[in-house]
Amino acid sequence: MPDMADKPTFVIFDGNHLVWRHAHTKAGQTLCTRDGTPSGIIHGFLSSFCYIVKQFQPERVYVTWDHKSRARRRIMEAYRDKLMRNHSTLLAETPTQYKAARYQNRTNEDHSHFQEVILPQMDALKDIIPALGVRQLSVDDVEGDDLIGIAADKLSNEDARIIIVSSDQDLYQLLAGNVEMFEPIKKKHFTYDDFKTTYKMEPWDWVEVKALMGDEGDDIPGVPGIGEKIAVKLHNQYDGLLEVIEAAKQAPKSAVMKRIPEYEGQIQLAYDLSYILSDHRQLDKDQEVEFLEQWNEVPKLNWDEVVRFVDYYELKKVHQELRAVLVDNSLEAKLNTAPTLDAMFDIWGDCKRCPLSETRNKLVRYSGPAVCRVMFLGEGPGPSEDFYGDPFVGKAGRYLDDMLLASIGLPRANAHVANAVCCFPNINGEIRPPTPEEVLACEPRLKAHIRLVRPRVVVLMGDKANKAVFPDAGKISEEHGIEKSHPDFPGVVFFPVFHPSYLMRLMPGPTGHSDVVKSLNDWQVIKRLYEGA
Repeated sequence: MPDMADKPTFVIFDGNHLVWRHAHTKAGQTLCTRDGTPSGIIHGFLSSFCYIVKQFQPERVYVTWDHKSRARRRIMEAYRDKLMRNHSTLLAETPTQYKAARYQNRTNEDHSHFQEVILPQMDALKDIIPALGVRQLSVDDVEGDDLIGIAADKLSNEDARIIIVSSDQDLYQLLAGNVEMFEPIKKKHFTYDDFKTTYKMEPWDWVEVKALMGDEGDDIPGVPGIGEKIAVKLHNQYDGLLEVIEAAKQAPKSAVMKRIPEYEGQIQLAYDLSYILSDHRQLDKDQEVEFLEQWNEVPKLNWDEVVRFVDYYELKKVHQELRAVLVDNSLEAKLNTAPTLDAMFDIWGDCKRCPLSETRNKLVRYSGPAVCRVMFLGEGPGPSEDFYGDPFVGKAGRYLDDMLLASIGLPRANAHVANAVCCFPNINGEIRPPTPEEVLACEPRLKAHIRLVRPRVVVLMGDKANKAVFPDAGKISEEHGIEKSHPDFPGVVFFPVFHPSYLMRLMPGPTGHSDVVKSLNDWQVIKRLYEGA
């Protein structure tokens, strides 16, 4: 098993599983507010969340939620249609639909408890999770296990340690050298090595065991008389599911083996129903679009909303625990306590917080003095910056140096230059503006960056740079040349101007395009501001 000590950690919560685990604890069944509102599941869920975040210090956290699987319904319906034509005996033994018994076997009391106690708390958790700064995956007609499988596979490309918070044995097939499971109630790990030691097979073979034994709880039919122990024994004895089936057809001796050929179609059905997806391209197109939209969202911590939530449910201890892991020990807190700009970037690390990291060549930090009276902020690196690793070194950079900085007598070496995002926004190598989600992912770094430079003036070059600091800002054509202040940076003047790449395409000089003339005036104001005149 590879050493994961120095790798970033990502945590994936099996949301439904954690809710049900806490629903069956004493606190989950009895805890409520003074007015009788049930709160035990919320208390348990958020307490587990705090423990895991504190224990593992994850770089990112995901919570997945379950929906009935459209794909598995199709598989079950196709199998039953086939049995209707060819095998009426087995048809009677096959569930009418996937996971039907889970709902049919509920008593009226169970149903009322779910509707009145469990479901409202689950919905409340779904509402508050984005305010925790946590990514949430909940796609119509896609099971939570499939979302976990797809997420684990995508995160595996980032050379990281992945922890799945669940004790659901269906997820064993996802275990790998960098993927482990953590049981949140008993606080126990289950790793790739643990699985190999216990079952003497590779984790991805677990679906073959499930194909033989089925899963009564999920209405997945197996071979009658085969449970986990026998399924594991047969798989290991014959070295795989296909070999078990082939051996069963060759004069089998035991009653169990004699039964397997009759249920071969059912074994295939159980395999298909138990197999967990690992690629978003395996989803239907509408589901894939919804998944990718959720995957690329970058939620922001809304502490005021979190406080209102825990106060409503009267969770004083959870309030303290959440403050400790989300505020006092958050990435933002670490960035803001960095003594120098380079130390802050060391904390930021080899950032993979948004999809831009997948196509970048270099993470572009800054140029110029680390502490400077004037800071120039662009929107993002271009291809030249991505190649060299420094901001504004292409055509726009030359225009900035030769036309704009020169017009106020400021050498480039005396100016601090950076961008709202550190990675090259592009589509197949073609320049594009960063999306609001990409800018938001870089926001903690940008805020710490500005504080550590300690500028008197921050020049916001272009619309995207202006909106990176002031999300509700208007068009740059309306806001350029206006001095602005920001509550997070008292005493600092923010000054929007046209982007150099826009100006360089216009007729130059004092008799040129009107925006060039306006820009020359704006830059004289910049000179006055940073010189303190």
